[in-house]
Amino acid sequence: MKRILPILLLTAFLAFGCCEENEDGEVTSPFLEFFKSKGPIQYLNIPAGGYTFPDVPEKFKNKKMPEGYWTDPEILALGKRVYNGEEVDGVACKTCHGETGTPLMTNARDFRDPTWVNGASDAFWFWRVWDGVEDTPMAAWGEDYELTEKQVWAAIAYEHTFHKKMGKPTERELK
Repeated sequence: MKRILPILLLTAFLAFGCCEENEDGEVTSPFLEFFKSKGPIQYLNIPAGGYTFPDVPEKFKNKKMPEGYWTDPEILALGKRVYNGEEVDGVACKTCHGETGTPLMTNARDFRDPTWVNGASDAFWFWRVWDGVEDTPMAAWGEDYELTEKQVWAAIAYEHTFHKKMGKPTERELK
């Protein structure tokens, strides 16, 4: 609870701390308006529990997780540092996706959901981390924050430890 409280307080401040009254007398904030104006991001949850994904742009189509990264302890440790905001200034995946992959922000992906995680190709993951997701808070971490490809792949490998993906071990199993 001690770890969640600061995040909840920050979220409450962002959502309500900079509130103002509009011409109709309704209380609003730029933060709330951003999320109210956005529909579901570009993934469609279909009744069978699966997802459909947008096509990966040509420049990312051949991206593949480097050999051995899924289980390499050094890569996973690097990925954990990137994810937790300890590696690159301004980059902390856990801010939106939660420390254990449980999303803290509206429309942030749940990295514990094997249906979603298994359905996304390596190329899709890399594209979304590198270029971000248009019209959402998901930033272009590779472009805007100058993450290296190794750091992006390491973060992706670490994000997959929140559940089993095609036989890849969880972080707990790697210890």
